[in-house]
Amino acid sequence: RSIVMLFAIGNANFIAGFDWKDDLETFLWKMRDLKCLQQYHLPIDDASLAADGDISQWCLLLNEQWKPLGFQNVFIDTDSDEYWVAIVPIVTD
Repeated sequence: RSIVMLFAIGNANFIAGFDWKDDLETFLWKMRDLKCLQQYHLPIDDASLAADGDISQWCLLLNEQWKPLGFQNVFIDTDSDEYWVAIVPIVTD
């Protein structure tokens, strides 16, 4: 059931689903399509992301870029080789 929910939320562009082997172009395309990124005009410095990196490395680099703006990427664990990524506000409580 939960995987169906992830796909539904993904289809609405609130989260992005990645295969472990997705390339940088696919990563950027899916991230730029996320509603949160668009709504808050979060920048992506393409030059800071190495083409030979991977999803987790790129997300960490984006977290560094977005921390001053109050946002971060989080992973949703599905116990598989897929990455489900959401952009959320940083909570400082």
